[in-house]
Amino acid sequence: MSTDATLPPAVQRVLTAIDEQDNEAFVAAFAIDGYVDDWGRQFRGPERIRSWSDNELIGKRATFSDVRVSTPGNPVTITTQVGGDGYNGPSHFTFDVQGDLVTSMTITA
Repeated sequence: MSTDATLPPAVQRVLTAIDEQDNEAFVAAFAIDGYVDDWGRQFRGPERIRSWSDNELIGKRATFSDVRVSTPGNPVTITTQVGGDGYNGPSHFTFDVQGDLVTSMTITA
């Protein structure tokens, strides 16, 4: 996991939630109308984000290692090595943040 000072606190909360396998904290880091875009599939709002994470992220015991900021600012993009019981490999996550909440998290390779 990263503790990079260039990460907005909302993104750091997402990464901490993944590291701690805490789906409720993961969902709580998003704005009420926030969404996850997983390779073009969008999951908007708390219930759909929770369901996606149950099936694709925290529910698959995902881990992030070697987290690096590849594009600072807002949006911010991180690169990471994903592990766990689902997808395993390198990935890019782009976060848009408004205030102290994530409004979108877009996943690409």
